[in-house]
Amino acid sequence: MKTATAPLPPLRSVKVLDQL
Repeated sequence: MKTATAPLPPLRSVKVLDQL
């Protein structure tokens, strides 16, 4: 799962998505 999060790194975005 990859989102268009420029300010946040990919690893953090993936972890956040996993929690949701």
